[in-house]
Amino acid sequence: MGLSMKYKFEKYWLNSGVDDVQEYNTLFAFALILDPRYKLQSLKLCFGKLYNDQDAIVEVANVMFKLKKLFVEYMPKGRNNSTEASSCTSNPRISKRPKFNLADLDTEDSSNVSTKSKLDLYLEEPRLNRDEELNILDFWGKNETKYGELSYMARDILSVPLTTVASESSFSIGGRILNK
Repeated sequence: MGLSMKYKFEKYWLNSGVDDVQEYNTLFAFALILDPRYKLQSLKLCFGKLYNDQDAIVEVANVMFKLKKLFVEYMPKGRNNSTEASSCTSNPRISKRPKFNLADLDTEDSSNVSTKSKLDLYLEEPRLNRDEELNILDFWGKNETKYGELSYMARDILSVPLTTVASESSFSIGGRILNK
């Protein structure tokens, strides 16, 4: 019975990799990272227990590469501020203002600061308390304005049903009888 359960567990949770190395499903790793109670630190801990130190680092980097690649897909296409700038310069009222503008200070400060993605900002924030009850989809819905595209991606990933089979039948050792 134990071997049958192990086989079914591995069938759904593991992908057979190259040279029979087992790779954990990347979608589950994404879900762990996008849970604000666990984030990247928990993935590093899990992979540290599954792999040797060097392989764990490689696996975490691989997951992060895939997550960032997916995040780029959620970014709006053709986001460009040049249309706003050109419409401002064509306004005759603005051209009569002095050359010195306080907005220049803002652009100078922002050019010195490296821009971070919403994903990077999310990962840098401290994790939430694991002991408190949390509806993850509700968390991402409430933080949509803060995280933007990341919240859309998180809700898409976290709403994927893991299985449509009841757990009782998934690990059942009894035979199935079909009646006509």
